[in-house]
Amino acid sequence: MAIINRCIKIDPINPMIDSVLGWNHFYNGKFELAVNPLLTACNLTPESRMNKFWKSLILFYNNRADESYEFICKFVEEPARDSWTQLTIFLKYIIKGDKDKLGLLLTPDFVKAHRLDPQNSYLIAALYSYLGEKEKSLEWLDHAVEGGL
Repeated sequence: MAIINRCIKIDPINPMIDSVLGWNHFYNGKFELAVNPLLTACNLTPESRMNKFWKSLILFYNNRADESYEFICKFVEEPARDSWTQLTIFLKYIIKGDKDKLGLLLTPDFVKAHRLDPQNSYLIAALYSYLGEKEKSLEWLDHAVEGGL
């Protein structure tokens, strides 16, 4: 937080500040505190696929799954052409419990790309746990840990 506060003093209008503040709260388990910064970040840069994902995710983590799903349906295009959009679409299918579409999304390229990133592996593990998919969740969590998370 000391670094974030220093960044705010140096460059208070930098749109990344809200993202970083939101991520800090998120990874500290303070999901309610992460809402405003992550929603602000998305509003400041609505074209950012990364911020669309984080807005969707933080709504979901704050028991606002319907709102998250509606946002994804309205503002995220399928098929996904980048990793952030892939994660957002993954979340969409998790919210609806659509295991068939999840299976179609999990192409070898998807799996390879997201296993290379420990943060993405962790996020996918967490989302699988929501569905009660313990084995898949633990598999992705292993990749996150192996990657250094």
